[in-house]
Amino acid sequence: MRVSVLGSGSGGNSIYVEAGNTKLLVDAGFSAKAVADRLRLLGVDPEEVAAIVVTHEHSDHTSGIGVFSRRHGTPLYMTEGTREACGKLFRGEETIEAYRVGRPFLVGDVRVEPFLTVHD
Repeated sequence: MRVSVLGSGSGGNSIYVEAGNTKLLVDAGFSAKAVADRLRLLGVDPEEVAAIVVTHEHSDHTSGIGVFSRRHGTPLYMTEGTREACGKLFRGEETIEAYRVGRPFLVGDVRVEPFLTVHD
């Protein structure tokens, strides 16, 4: 397994995760171009990213999700609440899959276990 923090802080958050044959992002809080550039610095082709798992709707976690998804054909995974809150980022061209807290799901070889936490 490989985990790389592409950036963390009020200016943006994104984590790259690679396990088995699966490459995914947890959040994309930078511009789509910045996320793609940071992936390339790691030697990762943005076209190979299987999904973006979005933790919540704050802009420092979501700024690039819509454009990245459209540009690279990357599916998005998020709660219905996050989808509603981020509606202005979407054009209807994105593939968006809803997940529910407490219900694990798979993205390729990666098991994602959503849970609630307090965040300001």
